[in-house]
Amino acid sequence: MVRKLYCIIRTSAIYGYGVDKKNFGIIVLEKLMRSEEVRAFGDQFVSSTYNKVLAKALLDIAERNIRGFCM
Repeated sequence: MVRKLYCIIRTSAIYGYGVDKKNFGIIVLEKLMRSEEVRAFGDQFVSSTYNKVLAKALLDIAERNIRGFCM
């Protein structure tokens, strides 16, 4: 089957410094470092992923030729 040629990685709430804009995780971090109030949702739960860790994991998956569904 064609799907055997691919690796599917599902992520949510990727955070970390980028080149063009700040994301929610960085905004929260910077506010906390300045002892500012942080307002956020109380009814949402996610598993945050740091962008550099994700990038290293993706390189590892590609180099090891891993196939299938990765969570």
